[in-house]
Amino acid sequence: MSIGRILASELLESRDPGTGRWLRQFTNGSGHSYPLYYFTPSITRDNRFMVIHRVQDGWLNLWRLDLAGGELLQFTDGHTRDAGWAIWGERDVQGVYDHLSALNRDSSEVWHFDGTGLFATHLETLRQRQVWELGDRICISQNDFSPDGKRFVFVHADRGHYLDAVARHSWATHEAWRNSVPCVVGCIDVATGGYRAVAELPFHVHHAVFVGPASVLLNHIQDG
Repeated sequence: MSIGRILASELLESRDPGTGRWLRQFTNGSGHSYPLYYFTPSITRDNRFMVIHRVQDGWLNLWRLDLAGGELLQFTDGHTRDAGWAIWGERDVQGVYDHLSALNRDSSEVWHFDGTGLFATHLETLRQRQVWELGDRICISQNDFSPDGKRFVFVHADRGHYLDAVARHSWATHEAWRNSVPCVVGCIDVATGGYRAVAELPFHVHHAVFVGPASVLLNHIQDG
């Protein structure tokens, strides 16, 4: 599996017997396909492409779905050994990190995590570049671009501490577990690549979503 691989359209059309409306099914076959996480957009601003995850033969990568004709094009070639999303995801998937990618609708780039790097891939040229090196940190959240496409926000934690915490997680003690995983909310300037820490939290959060040009919503507070 490699960047630029193309699959023929899997498009199926049918009419709903109850409403008479036409239905379009874009993916089919052996691969399991799903959009980016539902708090962030998956469709480009011109409505030409949808960005989807596709899991096939144990490998998870990102694909560009042509909404007109249904053609599928692979634009990542991830090599992360355990790419499932922490305590929520599948443990036997390899590739790019699941559910951590985000689409910048202004630049037509998708930012995604693989190994210890944050990468950006342009949906049309397929040019890929590394944006940031996490080193001993690991991204733990669904991430987002600001409405103007100028900022990228994400949440990261100490890699060793976090992986150890994931290994010992129990839903019976989930609230206490959250309080044992400190994290940092970080922000990257899209134009310059400059990074700054927005907040250092003594507890775990796993959603960071813009609610304005410079305001970010986190999914919970400590102990609540």
